Amino acid sequence: MNKSKKQKIAILMIILSSTHFLFAEAPELRNVMPNSWQKVERVTGEEEQRVIAECDSNIREIIGMMNPMYYSGVGMDLTTEENNWHIKVYDQQIGADIFYRIFITDREVENYDTRQQHIEIAIWYKGENRITLGAGMYYYLLGEQYGPRASHICIEIIESSGKVKAVLISEVLVQTDDYPVNSRFAGRYMTNGEPTGDVHCYYYALNDYGENNTYHDYLGHGLITPDIPYIFIEGSPCLVDANSPLRYGLQSAFDGNPATSYVENTEDDLMWLQFVGISKFGNMDKIALINGYAQNENLYRSNNRIREIQGKWYEASADNIAVYTDCKRIAVNDFNMNYQLFDFHSRQDFIITDIYKGEKYNDTCLAELNISTPEQGWLFKEIENE
Repeated sequence: MNKSKKQKIAILMIILSSTHFLFAEAPELRNVMPNSWQKVERVTGEEEQRVIAECDSNIREIIGMMNPMYYSGVGMDLTTEENNWHIKVYDQQIGADIFYRIFITDREVENYDTRQQHIEIAIWYKGENRITLGAGMYYYLLGEQYGPRASHICIEIIESSGKVKAVLISEVLVQTDDYPVNSRFAGRYMTNGEPTGDVHCYYYALNDYGENNTYHDYLGHGLITPDIPYIFIEGSPCLVDANSPLRYGLQSAFDGNPATSYVENTEDDLMWLQFVGISKFGNMDKIALINGYAQNENLYRSNNRIREIQGKWYEASADNIAVYTDCKRIAVNDFNMNYQLFDFHSRQDFIITDIYKGEKYNDTCLAELNISTPEQGWLFKEIENE
């Protein structure tokens, strides 16, 4: 076979192997995975049974840890016989790596909605290893001492240049008006007449992780492995969509998709973010952002956009008390729906100090945010044309 024919066959094989994932989507997950439902596809039949069998110990261990800890007596019950467990498997491919999302419920589910509890486990098939990247419960209910509040968790695989870069475990906490599982959002956590959610994320760098690890290693919500560098990201409360509580959450600023946005719900319509632990990778030296709700020009104009940003610097005083200094304020251009890059020096804070007002709504939106440090480079997708 000549070289030209080999090249053509190789190209055809790449196209065929990519087609499954190019058109992958799982619309039944739209409300519970608003940032990645279009990146995964349901696995069925023999492949699904194979994955469940191979990951049996992972599934049993996660259920064993989670069910007594959080969920016993608050709706979902996985303490019954395992043949009552309902398991569905979805896949996502990044380069040569396959990620399986395993969804577990205690009843048959066609579409995952806001008040359907489920456990999600993300497992990375890296070579011969199976690494549990994250595990969490969607819509688990915290006790009265916390509100009560409903927690909505999602797991995002961060990719850059066709390679896995990080995993992001995100949570939106929403006040509920009743307990246990038939809860609906209450009027108690309302700002400007709209439901408000508390937000945070865990960012785990995976650049070189997995070469010498086995599937017994864990990352994720409540399963932190100390030797894995991570950043705890928190921000201003977000606006809550009752049909998809994660839709406007913090993770929407980091998903690489300008059509989604982190949308605040604060009294003054300003917002802040903190990257606690980013010093493991060095201090911030650059940021890149896409302003506003950049899905289209109408949404961009209708909502507030960022006019001015600021960082903070702090040093420990002689008596070990942090002394904060405000950094120089930086102007952000309006009517620019592409990445804007700035030199930005801050210990861990990203603060919006002024906004452009929207024509219709008073919600301030941030479509994308990326942070660069000397050691890690860009935390999320690579930014071109620096």
